[in-house]
Amino acid sequence: MMLMARTTSVAARTLVQARPQTQQKRTFIKWMVNYPDKVMEMKKLQQKGGTMVGQDNPTWLKQPQDKLTSAACLLLTSWGMWQIFTGHWNMAHGINKMDD
Repeated sequence: MMLMARTTSVAARTLVQARPQTQQKRTFIKWMVNYPDKVMEMKKLQQKGGTMVGQDNPTWLKQPQDKLTSAACLLLTSWGMWQIFTGHWNMAHGINKMDD
């Protein structure tokens, strides 16, 4: 029994010594870790023109990609509402039924 415990202990020490500690290589997430801090730049852009913004200068349209995102959301919402409207219209009039 003593020999088995000693063998296990020596094997464990050898295993630990065999693997040296190396620096991790984060190749696929390196761009997330080393991302440049643009918080103050965005803050200046959002606060441009003061805090009293109205219809002419809405806060949600100040970033460069905001117009495209808003247009895509409007398009998707309009398409969904049109689908709902035509579905209700068809059900109310009993048309475009699926065959069994």
